Amino acid sequence: MSKNPRRPSAKKAAASARQGLGIVAFILLVFTLMLVIFGVSDHDAHRFASEARFATAMVRSNVLHPAGVEGYASTVYEVAYVFTAADGTRIESKDRLDDAAIARGWDHLKMGDTIPVTYAADHPQNHRMGTDTSTRTLDLILVGLAGAWLVLASIAVAVARSWWLAHVAVGSRKGAVPSTAADPPRPAAAKFSVSASTAFGMVLLSCGAIFLLIGVANLVAIQSTDRAYRTEGKAATAIVLVKNTTTNRGGEISYGLIVRFATDEGKPVIANISVDRATSSSLREHYPIKIIYLPEQPTQIRLPGDQPGSPPFLWFLTALAGVLAAAGAILLGFGISDAKRRRHPHKDVTQLR
Repeated sequence: MSKNPRRPSAKKAAASARQGLGIVAFILLVFTLMLVIFGVSDHDAHRFASEARFATAMVRSNVLHPAGVEGYASTVYEVAYVFTAADGTRIESKDRLDDAAIARGWDHLKMGDTIPVTYAADHPQNHRMGTDTSTRTLDLILVGLAGAWLVLASIAVAVARSWWLAHVAVGSRKGAVPSTAADPPRPAAAKFSVSASTAFGMVLLSCGAIFLLIGVANLVAIQSTDRAYRTEGKAATAIVLVKNTTTNRGGEISYGLIVRFATDEGKPVIANISVDRATSSSLREHYPIKIIYLPEQPTQIRLPGDQPGSPPFLWFLTALAGVLAAAGAILLGFGISDAKRRRHPHKDVTQLR
């Protein structure tokens, strides 16, 4: 009498499903934490928007902190202002201008000027400059995370079910009289089994494919932009508003500028541009600088003579995404093949006999 080949196969399926469940559960936990964080932020933003009240504040001072002075790595415009809420509460505050405020020309604010502010009706201390209460960006992020969470939760349910069926199949065979190899296999566990390689392969393939498409799209866009600068670019003189200095984890320092200029049609434009250290050091806030812009996209600018091309890290990330997608496809193929073998184990036994 030959040994029953099904019990080791069921144990292997249970172990494989347990590993897959652990991997998917960990990824699901990370997405759950992200979903909670962005959900709380989105809820707070919607609550602020629903309770928003508007007031006019008077500017008390507008202090320019140049980059590289007094420990400021980037240019900072610090505006002090005062306003009175509808309930009579007087609020004195100080805030830094963001890019949107600079685009409105608030870097030229002086004492006595007025600006709009938004505050929460029940808590005026919760306020901000401007009147923007849009929650669109947070809403889109939250919807994307929720969609990814639902996909991962579906995978987790499928893997958990396969583990439970395999576990029950193993338990039901303990103490049973060994059957012959000719007995038909019980397909329940194998039918719904999702191995670790299958689950992990699906995640790798999905993530790799998404980032590969993003990388290829960006490379194509960069090549198209370079061609547009050569054929359609127009020259202009911009004024430096902000100097930025950023240091990454590797200690590499990058330099950037926020500038304002007018197009040939007289339209004012605020734009960002990356520069080298020498260019950044030679400039100060409100200094002029020559730039080239695209008439169709005036916020796309560069310095005359610059030919940046595609950044090496984008090529690296695109290649890495391709490798991840290929690895995911291979793992998924192995998982599907292994699932087929577990679904019809009697065929292998027949071939061995």
